[in-house]
Amino acid sequence: MAEGLAKARAGARRWASRTSNRLTEVLSAPGSGVDDGARLKNKEIAVRDAIQELEKRITALDAAQEKYELELPEEQLDADIEGSSVLRETLREPLVSATAWLSSQQEEPRGVP
Repeated sequence: MAEGLAKARAGARRWASRTSNRLTEVLSAPGSGVDDGARLKNKEIAVRDAIQELEKRITALDAAQEKYELELPEEQLDADIEGSSVLRETLREPLVSATAWLSSQQEEPRGVP
């Protein structure tokens, strides 16, 4: 198998993991701003940005994984796919949490102006 494909996949995995961890950090942060409204708006912007970045990294990982799988011997394919699917689901967990958080922000009344 081409060493380049393995390195590309390893790099894509690392970037996706870092970005997933960053989204988790953004979700955990209280946000910054002078008042509650500004704080929530700033956090919402940061969450949306982190979501976009993670989606981009997962797409890149999927592309690298697909190229890697094309070169993998058939007898190794199932085990590799199993391991990769576990990683992919772990990476997606913060996306689900972030989407739920954004949805809850839209449902909560922000008060009367």
